[in-house]
Amino acid sequence: MNDTNYCRYCKTNTLDFFSETQDYHYNNEGKWKTYRCSTCKHIFELPVMSDAELSTFYPTDYYSFKIEQSSYEGTNILKSPLLTIQKHFLKCFKKYTHLNVSGNYFLALLYKLLRAKPFDYKDPEFIKNGTILDYGCGAGLYVSYLKYLGWKSEGIEISKQAAENAQQNGLNVRCGSIEQLDGYADHYDVIYSCHALEHVSRIDDLLKKMYESLKPGGYLVFDVPNGNAASIDTYKDFYFYFGLPVHINLFTGQSASIALANAGFVNITYKTYSIWSTQIASYYTRKKNKHSQTKVNLGTHSKTEQYIGYFLTFIPYLRSLIHGKGDNLVVIAKKQQY
Repeated sequence: MNDTNYCRYCKTNTLDFFSETQDYHYNNEGKWKTYRCSTCKHIFELPVMSDAELSTFYPTDYYSFKIEQSSYEGTNILKSPLLTIQKHFLKCFKKYTHLNVSGNYFLALLYKLLRAKPFDYKDPEFIKNGTILDYGCGAGLYVSYLKYLGWKSEGIEISKQAAENAQQNGLNVRCGSIEQLDGYADHYDVIYSCHALEHVSRIDDLLKKMYESLKPGGYLVFDVPNGNAASIDTYKDFYFYFGLPVHINLFTGQSASIALANAGFVNITYKTYSIWSTQIASYYTRKKNKHSQTKVNLGTHSKTEQYIGYFLTFIPYLRSLIHGKGDNLVVIAKKQQY
């Protein structure tokens, strides 16, 4: 999309210049322009780069490309306390009756308290012989975990290095992007994606292909930065998840709902949540860059600053917890039954 006056989701001429922003994550040189729809608040990076262009901006040590654990056997409450109480939660509330735990409701509720996320979106209800895809899976940590839980788990990852790492760990991960969904019509019970869709230049094509790849009644679940976050109003382009140049789109609940409906999805719901530590990262990035000749990247603060940051960002963090204003947007949509 080259028309900087046109919102592809609202279909109205409401797109306004928002910022010209540096890369505060990976030190790539340059500045990139973003525009924001005054109606649905979606943020667009323009001009849109191709996947090949985007790939040049990722560092070789990008966090999701690293080799991850591929086996969860032998875990217990002492070795892996969080994983263990999560298994109790899954057995009690998500139909994982085959897991080797007793199903203690106290531990299940403790997990829910400690790890609560909107819709329990990272803990899908179990489907026997069900097939699930993690799009943008990195080196396959979640693919590995789902396999352990009893799913037929698959992944798609654009990084050749990360995909090879996953394959070396015995995981079913394909290297590529949208084209890797060709030939998979009505194949998946669930498609999951965590902080990947904002990186995709042909996002509308991807959503349509995901719809085709789901079985009738299947679900798409994804987590992306929230383009309508309170943190954007507070920190502007120092917002932790702004992420230029690799974040092409920052969806809002409204723009995501329109995009998904255009792809054919129904029963579209969304919620937001925030992580306090990213608020702190945004605060110090803004503060240090305003008082320094040298660019300071996100996360460059000491342990002491981290603790002080909880106090300094308390009000902005509370503001981000207001409905619809969290830093992260979780969306669930369903493919229609035939």
